Amino acid sequence: MINMIKTIFPKMRKLDYGEVFHKAPHHAFLICCFVFHYIYLHLLKFYATNILKRNNFIIISFVEHFGDIVAAEPISRYVKSQYSNSYLVWVVRNRYLELTKHNPYIDKSLVVCCLTESFILEKSKVFDVFLNLHFSDRICLKCDKKLPRLSGDARITFKNYYNKGNLLTCFCRAAGLSPISEGPKVYIPQSCREKIDQFHLPTEFIVIHCKSNEAVRDWTLDGWNSLILKIKEHHDIKVVEVGTASNGTSVDIDLCGRLSILETAEVIRRSVLFVGIDSGPAHLANASSIPGVILIGEFFGFKNYMPYSGRYAEGRDVDLVYEDGPTKHISVERVYECVDRRLSFHAMKPGASFFEKRAVEFE
Repeated sequence: MINMIKTIFPKMRKLDYGEVFHKAPHHAFLICCFVFHYIYLHLLKFYATNILKRNNFIIISFVEHFGDIVAAEPISRYVKSQYSNSYLVWVVRNRYLELTKHNPYIDKSLVVCCLTESFILEKSKVFDVFLNLHFSDRICLKCDKKLPRLSGDARITFKNYYNKGNLLTCFCRAAGLSPISEGPKVYIPQSCREKIDQFHLPTEFIVIHCKSNEAVRDWTLDGWNSLILKIKEHHDIKVVEVGTASNGTSVDIDLCGRLSILETAEVIRRSVLFVGIDSGPAHLANASSIPGVILIGEFFGFKNYMPYSGRYAEGRDVDLVYEDGPTKHISVERVYECVDRRLSFHAMKPGASFFEKRAVEFE
């Protein structure tokens, strides 16, 4: 165990002591978390194999971010189908725990303090199968440490991944799995449905998501406000915004900063259309089988890339509005044309049957 802990630190002669003292509290916390989880996983494996009589103790490591975790959800179902009677643990950071906690194909979610801890756990060998879905050049932002790949395909990197396929395909290849093409699912508990009931949302509404954690993906505020104005001029429908922070748009209902991830998924599930940038909520819309209009510009050299699997990858119920340059250069007219077409098609459906609530699993 001591040798595994040592892997998180460079040799003493190479240390920047100012940096060490600055990060010492996190390093101490990391060691404590690892020791606890090392013992916990041994006990959990004993329970799974000797009490539950499971054949394989499998760990999937994919700690962040939420759009990526949603996109990778089919891997949990694939693993369960390939390893019959297995016990599956998903390693995740606490802020994304709800995405794995309610997945019926995952037996246990293990919350780690950072990406480095998941790397040390892989070295611990407390498992029968370890699937690391991260790309090989991933850096732990907490420890400021680039982590080497111990298994899977090291050729999948941040510099080339969208040249290899959609996100799900890349995650599979990074872990050494054969690519799968299934669409993701989102598992929304009853408590989230009850929380959203309290907002008394209108019967029909559009959901928009305007701001990601990477500015290069974002559209302009003027673009969003012009789009909303056009929608209100030609369609009798409310516009609801979701996200972590308000973008200052002229929406009817602003739920930014007021919802958890799965509460956001429930709002999207109730909508008639999702309009947004390529970010986490777009993956929730795909997982909920909600029609979408997604704005996708050039992303760190990748053009016309495909983030999604399932329905969106097949072009069903989605318009992917591509731009060779930055997303902010997409014209309002191009986006509104897609929105107008989908809303007009919806209006022609008697009883709005086309947009009836999708089959999302509830606890």
